[in-house]
Amino acid sequence: MSSLPSAALAEAIHFAQAHEVPWARDPQAEPLRFGVHLGDPPPYNRLFGPLHARGGVSGVIWQQGLEVAAFGEPARADQTFSVAGDRKFKRPFFLPKAPRQGA
Repeated sequence: MSSLPSAALAEAIHFAQAHEVPWARDPQAEPLRFGVHLGDPPPYNRLFGPLHARGGVSGVIWQQGLEVAAFGEPARADQTFSVAGDRKFKRPFFLPKAPRQGA
């Protein structure tokens, strides 16, 4: 059971859904803008390779190694262009903490 109040989980999910990237979900709809930083120098300012339409905002919230909430289509296979973790931790943010010895 999560120690986070359900209202806090709902607020976090609402925040994520309300802040979706403004790019079109279909790369063919805006091929010159989709996922590209136009200010970057060539050849980094254009897309390479085929792309498929992406899904909406999705996510899974884990606490103490347990899934406490999920939204959208987290099982959907979508392309990932950048992923960031919390830099204050020395281990990737998505890995559960190892159990203590003798606990």
